[in-house]
Amino acid sequence: MARVRVNPFALSVTLDGFRVKDKDGSALLGWDRLYVNLGTATLFRLAPVFQEIRLEGFHARVVLDREGNPTFQDLLVASPEPAKPSGPLPDLRIHKLTVVGARVEFMDRSTTPAFTTVLGPLSLDLDSFRLKPDNNNPYAFTGRTERGETFGWRGHFFVEPLRSQGSFFVGGLHLPKYAPYYRDKMAIELLSGTLGVKADYEFQWGEGSHAVRLHKGEAGLDNLSLGETGVSGSAVDLAEVRLKGLEADLLESRIHVASLAVRDSRLKVERNAAGSINLMRMATPRVPAKPEKAEPFTFDLDELRVENQAVAFRDLVPGRPVDLALDQLALTVKKFSMDPAKRCDVDLDLRWNGRGRIHAAGSAAPLKSEGSLELKVEDLDLAPLDGYAAPDATLAAGRLGLSGRTDFDLPAAKYAFRGQARVDGFKAVAGNAEVAWEALRVAGIKAASSPMAVSLASVDWDRPAFRFVRTAAPPAAPAPPAEKPAPAAPVKAEIGAFRFKGGSFTFLDRSLQPVVALSLDHIDGQVGRLSSDPGSRASMELKALVDGAAP
Repeated sequence: MARVRVNPFALSVTLDGFRVKDKDGSALLGWDRLYVNLGTATLFRLAPVFQEIRLEGFHARVVLDREGNPTFQDLLVASPEPAKPSGPLPDLRIHKLTVVGARVEFMDRSTTPAFTTVLGPLSLDLDSFRLKPDNNNPYAFTGRTERGETFGWRGHFFVEPLRSQGSFFVGGLHLPKYAPYYRDKMAIELLSGTLGVKADYEFQWGEGSHAVRLHKGEAGLDNLSLGETGVSGSAVDLAEVRLKGLEADLLESRIHVASLAVRDSRLKVERNAAGSINLMRMATPRVPAKPEKAEPFTFDLDELRVENQAVAFRDLVPGRPVDLALDQLALTVKKFSMDPAKRCDVDLDLRWNGRGRIHAAGSAAPLKSEGSLELKVEDLDLAPLDGYAAPDATLAAGRLGLSGRTDFDLPAAKYAFRGQARVDGFKAVAGNAEVAWEALRVAGIKAASSPMAVSLASVDWDRPAFRFVRTAAPPAAPAPPAEKPAPAAPVKAEIGAFRFKGGSFTFLDRSLQPVVALSLDHIDGQVGRLSSDPGSRASMELKALVDGAAP
């Protein structure tokens, strides 16, 4: 203690330069000045009345060892449980309590690497405090860290029963700083990101009455960048995330959010040759959590809005890698609930590989994996999916269009679709065979899985072209007979009208000398009422030119 000053006339004492050293000689705690002024009312009452308590330059150093215990634990001597006071609490009064310029250094050696932070300067203001059940005690607490992170807490509290109401905030929380607490638990590298949170709260902890609630909560996440441990670059980039209208009852496990908005996000999704997806690896805890009894949990979200999201997808499982670029993605989900029976409204729109568009809108129960959606696909380039045809074929070109309604129930394996589809500019090669066409239009599609049935009102095929070349290579050894597969369920299929025009077929047999060539062109025709029913009859009309000449 550097200096002690006592003023008996003012009933005050000032303690300057107080220091306590740790066992290693470093500063453990202390303060620059503590001023305590007793009110004159103390002389006439059985309980103290403090006119003012002021603490300046308080500082402390808290260190946790490798087991997570404070290094000063030996100073914390366990004491017997105090007896519950039989009478009312003494009427302790503090007219003004002020803490300014406080600073706390914190080090946690139980993490790898050790986590360190400095809280300060910290300030606290408490006015008109009384240790009386019905007294409204106002307070305010603010502070910041060495990284400029800010936090504050203000409101009122009552001592018996213990309860409080007020608000708190945390601003500019630098998330990579807290890597020691998650690095060993998940395969995530938090490259950047700041978090801000604010809310009103109410707290009550009395005999037979417990409550912890949050109101009017808001949260903001900026410039979040996540990578996979051991992999260069980021996999998740979120420019801005905003949460508003949080209402939560923490003891009753109920959370309601008015809106959640995600803007300008970028995802890099990669499936390696073993079939493992990077985002799934990042989200999986390294040490599985011990199973605990699940408590009922209620979560409701009025609106989720995702704007300007991009997804780069790479799949290394196929024989040829598949790369897809999805951007301009906009998603709106309304009335989402954790109740599996409740449906939410969904609207999704995105651009496919810089050209095509996909739009889906309707209702779905995500936790039950069932719903109904209106689909519209325009000018979807099929060539990027070529890898999935390997090694048997090469998908060179094609554009898909589709519109209709789908109903699905994944757990029950039920699907249904009604609508129309088309594939334009298609070209594919499979071994010695080539197939191409200008346009394929299918109207009046009705497909269902229970029972299995497909009905097409009409199919129109423009300029289909087939080419097959038989080479001189010796035939391959016959493969051993495969086991007979289990008989599939019968499928009821029907095509009302199948029309084709401008078709061609070319056959070359290079196994013979001279080479045999056959070509059919100007193939036009139609088939009416084509059905899987063995008793049905179909009408057929066909005409073509053989080697450019009429038959």
